Amino acid sequence: RVESAAAMERRASYVLLVVALFILSCSFMTVAWYGHLKFASWPTHKAILLSWAVALAEYAFMVPANRIGHARCGMSAADLRALAEVCILGAFMAFSVLVLREPLRVNHAIGFAVVLIGVCVVLKGPFEHVLVDLGDVGDVRREKAVDPTAPGAGAASAV
Repeated sequence: RVESAAAMERRASYVLLVVALFILSCSFMTVAWYGHLKFASWPTHKAILLSWAVALAEYAFMVPANRIGHARCGMSAADLRALAEVCILGAFMAFSVLVLREPLRVNHAIGFAVVLIGVCVVLKGPFEHVLVDLGDVGDVRREKAVDPTAPGAGAASAV
């Protein structure tokens, strides 16, 4: 299917919105998961409660990012996860170095690069072979419709 220039531009703007929401979400997530490390004297229950409060903001950005990416950009859940992983690594590296003042070591950079290679395989990999396909079982993107001209009208058929 060939997309018009306007449709491609609209899709690109949605992709940018998804990336921006992922960056915000992953920044909050990183603070929720690792911010309490700056405050080692806090009791664990305080760290948990404050981390959960910050995590709420993370969800407020992650859920719309995934919904927009899936519905408006046609991205699969695996595509969205891979894209979020890039944002998570960026947020984590920045937080680790700038806030926690921990050094970024060569083995960290190599390990994160391997993860990024995995992201590239997910997003643009050459492998199209399907390992598991459950069809339309529980697929919320496919709607059932009734074809009034079909024999036994009133029977639902997949569109």
